[in-house]
Amino acid sequence: MRSKLKIRLFKISLALSLGCTLFVLFWSIPPGEKILKRIISKQLSRALKMEVVIHDLETNIFNRIHMQGLTISVEKDSAEMVSLNELLINFRLLSLFHKNIQISNLAMSGLHTNMDIIQSDSLIRSRHNTYENLLNNFRSPFKMSIDRLILFDAKIAVKNEHIPLNVLVEDLTIKASPFDKDTIAYSLNLKKGCGYYQKSFLKISGCQIEGIHSARLLIDTAIFKIDTVQVDSHYVSEMAANVQLENEKINVSSFQSLVWGGILSGSGQLGMEESQQGYISLNLKGIQLPQVQSSFNQKLTLIEGHLNGVFHASGKGSTFRDWKAAGELNLSDIQTQKQQFPSYRIDFQYTDEKMDLTLSHEASSIAANIQLQQNGFHGTISLSVPKIEPLSSFFQTSPIYGSLFGEGQINYIGDNSTIDFYMQASNLQFQQYQLDSLCTHMEYSQNRLSIHDFQVIHPSGWNQKQDTAYDNVPFALRLNGEFNTQNRTGLVRASIYPAEKTPISFDTDSSWGDILCEMAVSESQIQTIQVWGEVKNLSVIKNFLTNLPTLQGQLTMQTEYSRNHSDHHMILRSKVNHPLYQNQVLADSLLLEIHVQNNLIDPIQLTIYQNGRQHQIESIIESDQNLFDSNFSQIAHTRGSIQLDSLDLQWIRPWLPDSLETVGFIDADINWEGRFPDLHPVGLIVLNGDIYHPVEQIHVDNLYMAISVQDTLAEIPTGRFALQSIPVSLKAQFYLSKDNSLKLHADTDVYNQKALSINGIIQKDSIQFVNTLDQFPISLFEPLNPEIRYISGMIDANVNISGTNRSPMINGELTIQDMTFSPPWSEIPFSNGYFHLFFTGNQLHLDTLVLVQNQGHIGSSGFLTITGNKLSQLTLKTDLSTLRVMKRKQYDIQIQNAHFEMTNKGETYVLTGLVMLDKSVIQNAITPTDIMQKMQTRDRPSMNRPDYFQKIEMDIRIQESENLWVDNNLVKVRLHPELRVMGNLNNIRLGGRVTVREGYLLYLDRKFKINRGILDFIDPNRINPEMDLIAVHQLSGHQSSDQKPYAITLSIQGPLDQARLQLSSEPYLNEADILTLLTVGSTGQAITDRSSATLTVVDLLKERAASLSNERLINYASRTVNETLKFAEITIAGNVFRQDDESPTVTASRNLFQKITITYSTRIGHINDQSIRLNYHLHDRLMLQGETDRYGRSGLDLIYGIGIQ
Repeated sequence: MRSKLKIRLFKISLALSLGCTLFVLFWSIPPGEKILKRIISKQLSRALKMEVVIHDLETNIFNRIHMQGLTISVEKDSAEMVSLNELLINFRLLSLFHKNIQISNLAMSGLHTNMDIIQSDSLIRSRHNTYENLLNNFRSPFKMSIDRLILFDAKIAVKNEHIPLNVLVEDLTIKASPFDKDTIAYSLNLKKGCGYYQKSFLKISGCQIEGIHSARLLIDTAIFKIDTVQVDSHYVSEMAANVQLENEKINVSSFQSLVWGGILSGSGQLGMEESQQGYISLNLKGIQLPQVQSSFNQKLTLIEGHLNGVFHASGKGSTFRDWKAAGELNLSDIQTQKQQFPSYRIDFQYTDEKMDLTLSHEASSIAANIQLQQNGFHGTISLSVPKIEPLSSFFQTSPIYGSLFGEGQINYIGDNSTIDFYMQASNLQFQQYQLDSLCTHMEYSQNRLSIHDFQVIHPSGWNQKQDTAYDNVPFALRLNGEFNTQNRTGLVRASIYPAEKTPISFDTDSSWGDILCEMAVSESQIQTIQVWGEVKNLSVIKNFLTNLPTLQGQLTMQTEYSRNHSDHHMILRSKVNHPLYQNQVLADSLLLEIHVQNNLIDPIQLTIYQNGRQHQIESIIESDQNLFDSNFSQIAHTRGSIQLDSLDLQWIRPWLPDSLETVGFIDADINWEGRFPDLHPVGLIVLNGDIYHPVEQIHVDNLYMAISVQDTLAEIPTGRFALQSIPVSLKAQFYLSKDNSLKLHADTDVYNQKALSINGIIQKDSIQFVNTLDQFPISLFEPLNPEIRYISGMIDANVNISGTNRSPMINGELTIQDMTFSPPWSEIPFSNGYFHLFFTGNQLHLDTLVLVQNQGHIGSSGFLTITGNKLSQLTLKTDLSTLRVMKRKQYDIQIQNAHFEMTNKGETYVLTGLVMLDKSVIQNAITPTDIMQKMQTRDRPSMNRPDYFQKIEMDIRIQESENLWVDNNLVKVRLHPELRVMGNLNNIRLGGRVTVREGYLLYLDRKFKINRGILDFIDPNRINPEMDLIAVHQLSGHQSSDQKPYAITLSIQGPLDQARLQLSSEPYLNEADILTLLTVGSTGQAITDRSSATLTVVDLLKERAASLSNERLINYASRTVNETLKFAEITIAGNVFRQDDESPTVTASRNLFQKITITYSTRIGHINDQSIRLNYHLHDRLMLQGETDRYGRSGLDLIYGIGIQ
């Protein structure tokens, strides 16, 4: 019985086991898996109140469930909110007997969420309640534990239209697994994540987090690694950190990241409790300033440089106000596009609620000291900048020079704030503007801003031109004002004073002008502004607006502006009494009145009163929109007129070059009506008068120009003037087409003969012109250059100009045939000339230039290329053959042949050449006038020459065939030159040698035959030849008082400016006797020997005076004779340009011996006034004097000198 019971129990157990096994196996086969999939889908849909779909499910009921294709959506057939590619759950089924669901592994792959929160508030609250119900439904008596959690390739997107929030997370992987009983190790990998909240943007790429969490030890340790973090436009890359959370304390043992091209690193510790000590330490290294600037403003890249620094703070708790902090930033390698600067330094300290901040650069510093209080702060600010220039570069302006100092106090307590600041600057200079000093005192207290004595003192030199008494004069600008920030009212007064004297007088009588401005602005957009004042002379304004023409005159003005919400109204009235330009009166007075109200300007009226006549310009402008909020491009309609009745032509002078003068008047009657820019003008303008240049003698006389305007067509039916006495007439048409291109056609006649014809089109960025000249005689242009005489020939030209306005291309040709003229430097004319020039794009070709002179000719050809408005290539060749250049009594030079060539090397031009001379004579005589001109021009400054003279380098060789003569009143020599002309046109140098083949030089009536003469040009810096000259004069017996023949040798050696002169004779005489012998025909011994019975002193003087009486001063009174023969003195008294009774007296003296002086005097042109005087000093006070003239009148005196003190 018992055995049967056991068998029955066994069968029951077996059946139950088999049933359980079959039951379990049922859920593991496809039919059971499908039923289980439906059950799970239905239960999840009921719990979530959403549509849940599981595409595939595979399970082992004992330890595994594997789902694929899980989707959750709000409604059926709606967009998916959550999707999951795979879900794998590994568990232990037997743990259910212990009321514990133990999941050994939970792995999810391909989790995608897309939550677009657009529901109403009630729907959001109901949905929130559903989530709470879901949590409550999942609460069970079973405990759940997950040993390992893995999330692969998750993508999460959240969008909320009620809150400006948008989050997207892609490729998120999370892993969590137990490390021991109470410790979990976890890791997170995020490939890319970004989010928008309101206007902020956050993007993270390549984020890795690994950590350990211990519930028993209350420790969290995490290691962060992030490739890139972007917050708005700021980038942080390669971030790594080691973070620990322990006992309410955050400890960052290491942190490092790449920021703005540099490295940010540090460490820190922060306690959540007030008793816990904390600190923060940061280091900056190699931060790139351009990247910092571009992060905040993509278009701003002003400063290059690096930023390095340290920061340290420490304290207790999380209230940073009680901490202590200090830091230092260094800016190095700072440079802008214009210059480079040394380093800057910023120092920061904070302790006991007191903050000190200093920016320093060399000796400059800007410091602030702030003391924090419970409801505000107070402190001081100071500036000390001896050099503003380095700091000015940060503002992307031209350098500002000078010094700046200031100090002040600032207080902010509650709603009450006060500022008291004083600033002073000196020696300021910005571009062409210059100030001696600038100072101001500003106060702000109780909603009132006051400016006390804002003073600007300007020295002379601001304006470069000195047109009026107010130009280039020191002045002082003084400004005082007050503005109430609460009721928004204010009053400002500006005055300008002369500052020639110190101290400056700021009284009313000395003021040059005063401007007052009163304003009132309310919160309800009701505004009132009034400006009125007086400027005693308009030229003062030139000191501030240098681009305006300098006008003089007294200005009074009044402006009123009011606004009431969108209603604007403005009235401007101004008057100028006696306006002048360059001291020329333009009118008696000017009146300007403008009324503006919202979208209407009615009227704009300018009235000019001059010589009893009234000239008027008036207009009305109407716009579609309020003119205070729009611009002229939105103007709908305008009409107006210009009425001028014999207005002085001086009014156009401000728009002409300053050197031009005008005489005449303007008449005009113009009316227009239309819309900008299509005004449709109709009327006539007439100009009558003269335009001339008083210095360069350029003048346009009898100008009459009538300009007819008809809408877009302007025509000059009649125009005539005389250019340098050449009558010219002009007819022209200007047409403005709809595409804003200007078409031009003009014809000119000279001497009633057709001359230049112009046809063209000017567009916004291109031009096209055709210029023609047909068989025009160039003789009509002779008055333009009177020095070129007997000019004749015919000009033909056809030139096309086309292309862009900046780089136009020129094509065409110009020809001159049968050209004849006589140049100013030669009396022999050129004839049968032919000139052919043609243009191809950016090249100019000199095809042919031929000039014929008797049997000789000049020929030239070449080309030049212009690239980008610069000369890039130049080649010019010129050949001369059998050419004669002659001016009577000056020179007669014959050129056998010559060759010149000019090329360029970059911006330098090289002129090379070879000149072969034939028989040539230089005949220029040396006169007393030449001497005077040399003396007057010796210290005259060199003339201003064009800049391109410096760029023309020369290398020209000069040779001749032994036939170059110099024949004048001092010398007659035949020269052989072998010279090189070098240097540039500003500094011409000579190299080589000039040899004297034969000839002589003159002294009074003495001829010195040149035996040897060499000039070597070896000085590389100036024309200063080395001289080697030996000349001999044979004095026969009858020419000397002692009847002896003498051979006198003159020797000159050394550089020209330090030449050594020696005189010698055969038989031997000392130098004093040689000079005496040459001058009076006798030696000093013969003159002083009173025992001589055959010859007296008087006889000697008479004899020499007779031989010299027929010679004029021009034969010896030159600088060359003076320096060569060592006269002690040559004086010229009187008018050297007259030959009558007032003609000059010339005196030449020479010390023969220590005690003997001989003096020769004459009046030029009057041989009767010649005389010779000999002085013999017997004693300091006793002198024997003998004198004789041409007629033999002579005398001998004994002179005793007495000095009277």
